[in-house]
Amino acid sequence: MNPAFKITADKKDVTALIAQRLVSINITDETGLVSDTCEILLDNRDEKLEIPPRGAVLEVSLGYEDKPLTKMGSYIVDDVEVSSPPLQMRITGKASNTLDKNLSKKIKAPKSKSWHGYTLVGIITAIANNHGFKAAIDDYFKQIYISHLDQTDESDISFLNTLAQSYGAFAKLSLGRLLFFRRGVSVSENGKELPTTKFSASQISDWKLRVSDMEKFGKVIAKWHNFATGKEEDVFAGTGDPAYTMRYKFVSSDRALAAAKAKLSEFKRGAENLNFSTTGNPKLSAENKITFTDIKYLKNKNWIITSVNHSLTDQGFTTQVTAIIKLSNVE
Repeated sequence: MNPAFKITADKKDVTALIAQRLVSINITDETGLVSDTCEILLDNRDEKLEIPPRGAVLEVSLGYEDKPLTKMGSYIVDDVEVSSPPLQMRITGKASNTLDKNLSKKIKAPKSKSWHGYTLVGIITAIANNHGFKAAIDDYFKQIYISHLDQTDESDISFLNTLAQSYGAFAKLSLGRLLFFRRGVSVSENGKELPTTKFSASQISDWKLRVSDMEKFGKVIAKWHNFATGKEEDVFAGTGDPAYTMRYKFVSSDRALAAAKAKLSEFKRGAENLNFSTTGNPKLSAENKITFTDIKYLKNKNWIITSVNHSLTDQGFTTQVTAIIKLSNVE
């Protein structure tokens, strides 16, 4: 199969104009608020290429001839580099999560606000609504209570990232939605669970698995807010030292205990990270679920993609994947 692509610039199809000049297209898709990127490298030996305006919107689709192409996303040009030798032009764009560029600036503007007596879901939903996004939030976080939290001279996008890091989550803006889910949970742009892609040994190459111990704890303590008494109470899972205390409060003892048990299981399991290459597959993206059928060290496990790089050149179309073990439902 021969690789194929389509590129539009501000809705104008420029595929034919650059087809003979194309050196490579690289699309990087990552979990979280790290901006997905597109990099297009063009042959400019005759110096006929004009530098495109920053702010232009590129839409890129990849795939194969005689088959429908897959839209990879929309990207706003923010950097152009001309270099020699050889004389080339490199165009880089960051993913556009909204067609309203003023809205993009607003969510990046520093602000100060006190959040008092909110649930975590309430804070995320309020931020989403303020910027015209629809919130899609992991049910796990619906039980977390925040008595008080200050946002001081911090943009909403940075504040969301801080919340995600604090609660073991990823936050992502995509197609008009604000996603907030646990790391290791596979969801699409509309918050629905994604289908699983299966791989066999013959379909991948250059794979590497790293297994490492996480910090060991004998007991996990979780806190919950007792609304009847107005006091904070503890529950715990496991016995022995050292003890790990979860950083946030839950709204019930049952939910706090379930979270403590899940965290203890996570510590016991350790961390597994996988990297591999495969023939170009434009349908693979961050948060996709994958499994393996016949590799001893990889099979019988559910994996979640954390980052993917699609590279299309005159040498072919390849996809590089980084993945971690999927969390179970209770976690």
